[in-house]
Amino acid sequence: MTTVLPKPDWTALGATGRVPADTQKFITAVRGAYNAGKKASYAESLAKYGYPAVTLDADLAMLEAFATTDGAHETAMGAAKQATTDRNAAFKALDKWLKQFRPIAQLALKSKPGLVKELKL
Repeated sequence: MTTVLPKPDWTALGATGRVPADTQKFITAVRGAYNAGKKASYAESLAKYGYPAVTLDADLAMLEAFATTDGAHETAMGAAKQATTDRNAAFKALDKWLKQFRPIAQLALKSKPGLVKELKL
């Protein structure tokens, strides 16, 4: 198999090992690889194989858009988790209040059984 760059250059470009599964580590690795690829020592070889600086810049722009979208997604997930926690706390407080309110309302409306039935107390 013929390669574009000698094996020692692979390390500098982050082209060894597995692609990180963690999104932030992936973004960091790709950002580093593309920026290293634009350096003079690699740019000429990569350009010969269809990766000129303009292509690397376009790919970096897409990576930054992905990073921004991922950040927005993480923020939304955090907000959703907090909203669920807040909802559960509000329901618990309402349930506690209703448990206190029902007996008081039943006692206050003892002389009006129709109203107790209508209010489902």
